[in-house]
Amino acid sequence: MINRSFVLLTAFIGMICIAGQLCAQNAITNPPIVKPAPVVVKPAPQTSGANKTGKLTTPELLPATTKAWLSIPDADDLSDRFERSQFGELAKNKSLKPFADSIKSQVKDWIDQQNVRLNLDIDQLDGVNSGEICFAGVLREGGEHGILFLMDVSDTRDKAVKLSNRISAKLIERKAIEKKSVIQGVEYSQLTLDKPKVFRTPRQTFKTIVDVKGDKKSSWLLVCNNESVFRDVLRRLTFPDRIQAVETLAAQKPFKAVTKQTKSSDFNSQIRWFVDPFGYLELAQKIRDEEATSKVPRDDLAKKLASAGFDAFRGIGGQVSVMTGKHEVVHKSFVYADKVKAGQKKVFDLFDFNVNKNLAHKLPRWVPEEASSIITGDWNLQKAFGAAGHFWDANTKPGSWEQLLIDLKQDPQLRFDLADVVGQIDNRFVVLSATERPIGPKSERVVISVRLKDRPQDVFDNISRVNPDARVIQVGQWKFIEIDSTLKDDDSGLEDPSIQGLDDLDDLDAFDDLEEDEDEEEEAERFELFEKRYITVAPILGDKSHAELFVCNDKNYLKKILSRRKSAIESSTDFMRVKTTLNALTDDAKVAWRQFGRLDKGLETNYEMLRRGEMASSQTMLARVINQIFNKQAAENARLEGKDFDKDAVRKQELDGATLPKDFSKSIAPYLGPTGTVVEVMDGGWRITGVILNRGKKAATAEKPAKKKTLKLDPIDTSVTSPVMKKVAE
Repeated sequence: MINRSFVLLTAFIGMICIAGQLCAQNAITNPPIVKPAPVVVKPAPQTSGANKTGKLTTPELLPATTKAWLSIPDADDLSDRFERSQFGELAKNKSLKPFADSIKSQVKDWIDQQNVRLNLDIDQLDGVNSGEICFAGVLREGGEHGILFLMDVSDTRDKAVKLSNRISAKLIERKAIEKKSVIQGVEYSQLTLDKPKVFRTPRQTFKTIVDVKGDKKSSWLLVCNNESVFRDVLRRLTFPDRIQAVETLAAQKPFKAVTKQTKSSDFNSQIRWFVDPFGYLELAQKIRDEEATSKVPRDDLAKKLASAGFDAFRGIGGQVSVMTGKHEVVHKSFVYADKVKAGQKKVFDLFDFNVNKNLAHKLPRWVPEEASSIITGDWNLQKAFGAAGHFWDANTKPGSWEQLLIDLKQDPQLRFDLADVVGQIDNRFVVLSATERPIGPKSERVVISVRLKDRPQDVFDNISRVNPDARVIQVGQWKFIEIDSTLKDDDSGLEDPSIQGLDDLDDLDAFDDLEEDEDEEEEAERFELFEKRYITVAPILGDKSHAELFVCNDKNYLKKILSRRKSAIESSTDFMRVKTTLNALTDDAKVAWRQFGRLDKGLETNYEMLRRGEMASSQTMLARVINQIFNKQAAENARLEGKDFDKDAVRKQELDGATLPKDFSKSIAPYLGPTGTVVEVMDGGWRITGVILNRGKKAATAEKPAKKKTLKLDPIDTSVTSPVMKKVAE
């Protein structure tokens, strides 16, 4: 049996960090079929979400000033589903146990460090909850803030009392002073730690168990680190009939919009979350300032972004469903934005993912069948370019953007007409990632493509002039712009000083007869991702009126895909499964971006680097992001401590992957299925829907009876009998 608390804390860290979605990626031919254990879909717990029992849920207990909310309606249900999923089956693999235990220990330590504000040990919750579990952050007017924890203990009240006593005993051991008081007839404990080891200010914990008035069968454990926030939530629990709907999180427009756009009538959700982006940033900064060992000046980036109009983004949230009977995972998120101020309209221009109904989302012929991940979509770059000037001027001075464009164009060496180049872009983008063998730190390949309207030669010339490190090189029959920041003077390479551009690009017909030249295929070089970029323009096969601009991190890989005449990926089984599944969950007419991926292919390089202990020096995108985060944190810590920071130092790998199985294709890959995500342009924002499917071909049709057993778990449902929810629905 997988430890339920580990599933819970993994979900918690995943949502709190908003780590985004898994890098989705590629499957091998004729994959082994892994049959999951049968899923028994339980009816929705009556304490979770809006339901016909009239029992309270956390969105109606939390104040309107809640900036972050994570809810697990039923931890038992989440744990059971996880166990039956492919990931649960993988977690039971004995060869992974040492590594899994290491991850569990480190994640638990991280969670417990965060929970020092509430003095909760995540393992203590196991077996105590009987319904919804909620973590939330509240920021009130004036900057007062609190982190709170709510847990339905209706069926486990005796265990909850013991847990509460253990929390008190643990704090008293650390020299905390306990004081018991009564509010509105409810006894609660206030524990104060005057001299905490980590923080400058005293730490307080307020906790109680509340039996909801009017419903003797409903009880909640409430823990908070702020007395005012604690009293506010306690008041609602004590007198639910007095709750004013307008004062709750459930009644707020962004929360309602997110819930409406992400709810599902077909299956339950096991994780729900909501974040007020700028409110959350302010809350995080308040906590950081309070807990810093010394006061340090800071650049309030959130305030600058908000003043420029980015506060149009008023809410981000969603729901996650595990083992629905058709999918391993379904996640829906919604980014809610609201045009209120003039500056905010520019934000919408910046992110205008216009739906190009005249151009189908058909993959280009150059896309290789073995791709790990493919993203295709529309972005109105002309509108974005126009909006960029507004934000540039907002951070400099009025008119500086226009002057910059003039200076670039009139510079005798650059002669770079940025506006003209952007004007040639036709709004359709493709982003591809793949893995080249043998697996190594530099195996990842990335290609970015964008359609051009006309005059590809001008685009090529402009790009080659504006980059001081650029040179034009010949690779087979292709001419690329190479931008290499590490290039040494003695590198002879393939540079041809006589090449002034791609003169024959003006005649796109000339490219229709290009054939792949196997003899000129060169051995792939290994180089650090993003340190070298290769850029070219080429005609679109089958479309003589348009060309494409390509950017790639490997010249030989770019040459290989440009020589490709046909792609079979859209007819592959896994691609069709993902496409069909997403079409059933979304409105195709509103889709602006699509992503398809194969988890096994996408994760193999990072797995190998982790197993070899080379993740810290790997050049994959994931490794680079992790290194950037760690280096930024290390630099900040060094600054606070008055020490020098060595930016060239290689980060030490935190996780020990030495115990991981060596054969990824047999031990890991069979448990990793295809995945996909789409972005829909909706009224008031963007909806993101994604799925992870079972690796086995029969998994998609398994458990058909499950749909009949599922109940709605929507916090805002007009059928509910809860008085507060009725007011919210109105």
